[in-house]
Amino acid sequence: MIEGAVTGAPADTRIVLAKRGMFGEDVGQVKLGANLRFKFERVEPGAYVLAAVPPSGRPFQVDVDVKAGERIVTVDLRVPRNVLFGEVRDADGKAVAGALVEVEPQGIGDPRTIRNLPDLYNKIWAGGTTDGKGGYRIDSVRSGKLKLLCTKGTQLLVRRLALHDGEEARVDFRFSDDALRTLTVRCVDAAGDRIDSRFVLLGANGGFAEWSALGGDDEEQPRPRREHVYRVSPGRYRIALSADGYAPIRAMAIELRQDREVVVKLVPGVNLTLTAPDAPGQAVEVRDAEGFRVGIGVTPLEVLFGHGKLRTDAAGAITIPRVAPGTYSVRVGGRDFGTVVVANVSLSRTLRK
Repeated sequence: MIEGAVTGAPADTRIVLAKRGMFGEDVGQVKLGANLRFKFERVEPGAYVLAAVPPSGRPFQVDVDVKAGERIVTVDLRVPRNVLFGEVRDADGKAVAGALVEVEPQGIGDPRTIRNLPDLYNKIWAGGTTDGKGGYRIDSVRSGKLKLLCTKGTQLLVRRLALHDGEEARVDFRFSDDALRTLTVRCVDAAGDRIDSRFVLLGANGGFAEWSALGGDDEEQPRPRREHVYRVSPGRYRIALSADGYAPIRAMAIELRQDREVVVKLVPGVNLTLTAPDAPGQAVEVRDAEGFRVGIGVTPLEVLFGHGKLRTDAAGAITIPRVAPGTYSVRVGGRDFGTVVVANVSLSRTLRK
């Protein structure tokens, strides 16, 4: 059993218990109630994520480990009361309505460290859009070093700050020419011909909260383009790219001090078919040499996160498309099957222990 209390959250807060893992399944959820306490009965030993999800504001979560033989695990959650607020204005000082302001805690944006999808949103997303007067307010923000991002169309401003417990901090943004640089990204094939591609601007160290800028027109799923042009704050970034039929780029490092044009050469992707005859219907995890999960996605975000819950079929087989040449580690059903080396042709490999 897991039980505990929550402070700093309203009585209609949902408490969610999920298994730890990139695609960890929910074990259950309960309403907090007037006594601000919660309880989950008959919880098996294992690694879990326990999250408090207020009706408004930002979720907050902690890791919980239940060991064999433990009858009761007590967990107390304290939802942060920190607040960020401010205004967004253009170069002429006019209010910018509909700008998106988001928080990314520094140092934990690397997609290789994300345990599950609730963890992704808890770590990365907290924010909202500016009102008609250009104002914004973000509640329940974690304490510590933060990266605050403001995007409008293809423009991105970045501010860094340290937030202390119980603090209300004002951070204003102004989209002025001296605060922004132009980043132009184009993709080409082996012959140098341009390729339509989808693009996501990422943060330093593999962080990916700048996904609000993807597509350049507030689209959740960007359309393919021949050229991607952004106006962003100077700094170090990584970019992710995908193009139909080509192996994706997951995290290409760039440094932007002045206006810059980046040309990326893409190579055709190949199919990787893995068969584990003794593991039908089992979860599959394939990672490249940098530790990034390989998925079946199309858009850069899907590619970056290893989109889709990969499982072998009834024969223990799975095919992953658009795989780049390289060395990959393979796990099926939680078992390590070593590595496979992919060249520039499709590969089929039978996995045996």
